[in-house]
Amino acid sequence: MLNNIHFDSYDNNKYKKFSNPSQVERDLQILVGIIQGIESDLTVNSIEHKELINWINSKKDYENKQPYKEIIQLIREALDDNILTKEESENI
Repeated sequence: MLNNIHFDSYDNNKYKKFSNPSQVERDLQILVGIIQGIESDLTVNSIEHKELINWINSKKDYENKQPYKEIIQLIREALDDNILTKEESENI
């Protein structure tokens, strides 16, 4: 019988510290898509809120590095009142 226990931790994302600028670009493009969806009514609904939180959580390892550090701080401030103003959107 094949022992596949080591497969569970095979993709532990340790390689991400070697990510290149294209990974940052991809992350930012995903965020832009989420923000554009919110801009349609300037209200952060529960699905959009969850997507923003998921985006932040998926960047935990980079939260103290630029450009993520500044962007995550701006997102958290914008989520405080669940309304995304045009200014907040542009800042992000």
